[in-house]
Amino acid sequence: MIPQNLPSDTPQPTAVDSPTWANDSVCASPDLPAYAELYSLSNFSFLRAASFPEELVEQAHELGYSALALCDECSLSGIVRAHVAAKQRGLKLLIGSVLELRVATPQAAESRHAEFSESISDLRVVLLARTRRGYGQLSHLISCARRAAAKGGYWVDRQMVEDNLPEECFALWLPHSADAAERHACQAAWLQRIFGTNLRLGVQLHLQGDDRGELQRMTQLGNRFGITLCAAGGVLMHEPSRRVLLDTLAAIRLGRPLDKLGYAGGAKQRAPPARSRSACEALSTRAARGDGAHSRCL
Repeated sequence: MIPQNLPSDTPQPTAVDSPTWANDSVCASPDLPAYAELYSLSNFSFLRAASFPEELVEQAHELGYSALALCDECSLSGIVRAHVAAKQRGLKLLIGSVLELRVATPQAAESRHAEFSESISDLRVVLLARTRRGYGQLSHLISCARRAAAKGGYWVDRQMVEDNLPEECFALWLPHSADAAERHACQAAWLQRIFGTNLRLGVQLHLQGDDRGELQRMTQLGNRFGITLCAAGGVLMHEPSRRVLLDTLAAIRLGRPLDKLGYAGGAKQRAPPARSRSACEALSTRAARGDGAHSRCL
């Protein structure tokens, strides 16, 4: 369980974090800090998430969120459904997408359409449109990424991002804390050069027993490169009842039996139930008083 009280010298994330689904219907308490979810995926992210966009919006509204960012992987397909649901409920909707940048292997470098199987992961970043122009830039980048790969896939690398710079987008870097320091340095230097003050470091805490350690590692990483921390949920479903579906989708995507899946399918990214919300948000109290990233987006 995440400790309620952290050491006084431990910096806090600057955008509030909390789960986006619950075991039961629990409305937001006035005693809890404001929260905007900056990283959620719907079932328009093929085989990666288990809830419809409107279900995510409905749950976010019920929990009293100030905003919800829908960030399907290299896609804006779920935005229309989310927009209709958010407009009906008066919930601020942020438009974004998560992209996995790749590096081609030498064998694939000459190919016109590079494939994931012929490449290695470089870095993962969430892009949130800050303005209407930013939405157009994000749409254009997604189109370029889809056109660069075979149907159903996408390809984006650092050069493509630089050639189609989404300068009106807010970037949320999602590093792996276990990666080598040299890898982090390479990623951070490039991201800071491209996005400047629109860059944040995403922190995802999911009550898995090492949240204090993960927060400290991310804090050290942020301090090392001067990047402000920003809490993110990595939401894959709106309620725990979709866990079976989520695991099944992951097993299909990875080609593994369910009993061999473990955490590889991304189930570890599930947010905790609503009754743990106050514990998670205790980590982000300072963020509620900050300039929240969502306030800089349309």
